[in-house]
Amino acid sequence: MVVVGHPESLHTLSVLMNEKETRKEDNVDQSRVPHSKRKKEFRLVYLPVSVPFHSQLLKGAVQWVRDDVKRLREKGGRLWSITGKDLAIPLYSTLDGADLRSSSAGANDKPLVDALIDLQCTEHVNWLRATEKISRRREGITHVIDFGPGKMSGAVSFTSKNLEGSGVQFVMAGAFQPFEEDLVVADKSVLFDSRSDAIPFALDWETEFGPSLVQRKADGKILVDTKYTRVMGKPPIMVAGMTPTTASHQVRSMPTPELKLRCFELRLT
Repeated sequence: MVVVGHPESLHTLSVLMNEKETRKEDNVDQSRVPHSKRKKEFRLVYLPVSVPFHSQLLKGAVQWVRDDVKRLREKGGRLWSITGKDLAIPLYSTLDGADLRSSSAGANDKPLVDALIDLQCTEHVNWLRATEKISRRREGITHVIDFGPGKMSGAVSFTSKNLEGSGVQFVMAGAFQPFEEDLVVADKSVLFDSRSDAIPFALDWETEFGPSLVQRKADGKILVDTKYTRVMGKPPIMVAGMTPTTASHQVRSMPTPELKLRCFELRLT
């Protein structure tokens, strides 16, 4: 979460959030404290920026930028007159993830740069919604290239975590060193390797671990197949529990036939 405001207001917020009554002190064990009474754990840092982008503090500057764009457009610059219909690839809004080629901001003949000015200056950034369509299954996207400064403090660090398991491989074009194996991030060396087998692909959890339907040869019955069913020979539904220490022996946790049927029908659709 990024909070934008005047320096004095941000300093006051920092003081309030760092009070002992609000924030958990370092080296304090809260494992035996009820969750409702635990203090919050967070890290508060100031971002090294000089302009409060994505906030109403820049509302007065929007018209100044538009005037500059108008001046450049009058000089005949084609770049400043591009509309959403002119784009050949998706351009997702940082506000709601809408494709600017077909959304209200880009579907008409209005220059796309006007919408980009609003997104850059005054509109908030909802990064989860902006990146939710980046998926191999939904849009056929397999790779994302980050042309940032090459540090894991940038957008690729939390974007790769948000999209983990979606089958999208991240490549940081500004990084010269590989990253830890648990991160779905590759360095720029893969961009210069012409071998087809050198291209890394991220794991798609649905394809790798998701259930599928198989037909048993013995009787032709359709079954739900997973790695668990193949190893254990049991139905692919488990209910966690610690019986009898934490649950009454009169409560049975076995799924009903109706539950199995609903799960089975959900997979078929």
